[in-house]
Amino acid sequence: SPYRGPPTKEREALWEQLYLKPAISIPPSKLPLLNRTSTPSSPYQRTQDGTSYKALLEVYHQLHCLNRIRQYTWYQSSSYDPSNSTDIDSVPIPVDIAASSEVANRMHIDHCIETLRHTLTCHGDVTPLLVKVDDKAVRGQSIDFETHHRCRDFGKIGQWVEENMAEL
Repeated sequence: SPYRGPPTKEREALWEQLYLKPAISIPPSKLPLLNRTSTPSSPYQRTQDGTSYKALLEVYHQLHCLNRIRQYTWYQSSSYDPSNSTDIDSVPIPVDIAASSEVANRMHIDHCIETLRHTLTCHGDVTPLLVKVDDKAVRGQSIDFETHHRCRDFGKIGQWVEENMAEL
């Protein structure tokens, strides 16, 4: 997968393309479907024209979180260039990580871990993973990860977001 491995400029761009998507519009009439109301003490942000509310799809938040954990693990292993060199192969420390304190970074990672834990326990994939006999493996067995999954069309999700983009 092109998403695996140490930081490169290309890999960082690929990850950002997964989740840097615009907000969508939610009409006030649809807030009850989300079990929400907008009140003066807890208002939701309106679109520029004031007719709807701005929202983001949770999948993009989840992908942001996965990317943040990925970046943080590579940051911890000193795989980013702290000098922000202009060398063509240099990958600078992600701005959000570099601009935050260690405590703030840790809190963000903890938030992301909790978000992904909740997502996995709520929407857990129940596809069986068969166990193979594998004499070369430590325990004489390995998991067959080459399973067939039925997935949503991620491109169509992005297309829908573009078509329902909120006016900022």
